[in-house]
Amino acid sequence: MEAYDKLMYSQNFYDLTSNTNEYNDAKAQMRKEHITQEDIEVAVRFCRMECFYGTCDHPLSPQEVSDIQNWQNIAIDEEALLNNVLLAYEKYWNSVLNAYKRTYARKNRLSYLVINLDELMTSPQIQKYPTIITKMSELQSRYADELNKEG
Repeated sequence: MEAYDKLMYSQNFYDLTSNTNEYNDAKAQMRKEHITQEDIEVAVRFCRMECFYGTCDHPLSPQEVSDIQNWQNIAIDEEALLNNVLLAYEKYWNSVLNAYKRTYARKNRLSYLVINLDELMTSPQIQKYPTIITKMSELQSRYADELNKEG
């Protein structure tokens, strides 16, 4: 579940790629180990005992227990995930751009962002989602317009 949580809360595209690989590896490992429902029940009981004795500071919520029990049926809405990462990307870079004092540094960063978005839009993971490509293209155009205004 840790790999799933990391994937769902990815804050940038680099982390998204890394976390996707980690999640897929974890899921493959669980399939390889032939994890049974009984194994899961034992693990949940163990976690609850550790919390009771104070050796673990993360009590499992009913939703987490349910997710663990149904790990094979977890579905990830990739488009929503990509949209969230794109929003975090935009928010982060806008705050960075607003913090620049020197015009040439801001221009260099804008130039980098235009190129970076172009590279991201050609990624096979993103190519499947035209709405994400459209949003990236709009963001890229906005950064390109800002770059042109800066001269």
